[in-house]
Amino acid sequence: MPEPARSDSLYFTYEDFPFRRPTEMDGARTIHDVAIVGGGPVGLVTALELARHGVRAVVLEPKRNVSEGSRALAFSRRSQEILHGLGVSEPVHAKALAWTRGRTFYRGDVIFRLEMPHSPEERFGPMINLQQCYLEQFLVDRIRADDRADLRWRSKVTAAVQDNDKVTLTIDTPNGEYALDARYVVAADGARSVMRSAFGIGMNGQSHEGTYLIADIKIDSALPTERHAWFDPPSNPGATMLIHKQPGGLWRVDYQLREDQDPEVELQAGRVRRRIQGHLDWIGESAPWELEMS
Repeated sequence: MPEPARSDSLYFTYEDFPFRRPTEMDGARTIHDVAIVGGGPVGLVTALELARHGVRAVVLEPKRNVSEGSRALAFSRRSQEILHGLGVSEPVHAKALAWTRGRTFYRGDVIFRLEMPHSPEERFGPMINLQQCYLEQFLVDRIRADDRADLRWRSKVTAAVQDNDKVTLTIDTPNGEYALDARYVVAADGARSVMRSAFGIGMNGQSHEGTYLIADIKIDSALPTERHAWFDPPSNPGATMLIHKQPGGLWRVDYQLREDQDPEVELQAGRVRRRIQGHLDWIGESAPWELEMS
């Protein structure tokens, strides 16, 4: 089962969601309309959309807190419209940073400038930056405000069997296993989906090979809110480095690892700090900073 809730964040207080014993563990065999496997942004948004249409879903999430760190950080205008329809636009935009520009560098030279169009007639800007932990918390708060879905934390789906009229899920919890029946199941459990594995469903689309290390740093900087990307900088030769400004005086730093670098070695905090400090020195950022790896 999951580890204790995180408590060491520089900027976010993680709520430790309790496990609630479901009625199925005491013999009830309700057939739920919809079960959603995964309580990340996709699963939570799906639960809220279903609630708008009068369908109450069960959301099954193995962790005991929302996702840690910035993770999915940038949200487009279309995503903002969806969040507006779900009633979470106000807290999202009160916290997020809007941006319309980006610069791409080859070593120290600007080779591309991104300018995203925006007009006063549009309700939302083209992009905002907001750490995923905040977005998930806002979605959870919306669900809990009027009991729009049955959120079941510390509930890990380990197996699924389908018959003519339902799917039966096996759920592992701190109090043991139980079976849950649902007419429909939504697989929102990420790239290593248990549900897709259970039914032999592939994940279509294009992907690009690459290993990236992601860290959040707290720093007092005048850097504008825009995307910065470097190819072959001296701080990460032969690879890339990206920086996004985040709410709360945070930067999101992504840097690519080369094939000859061992991710386990590069994850050591001392090596991460040296790599980030080298890049900050190179771009002329002299302010002190703190590291929060995610």
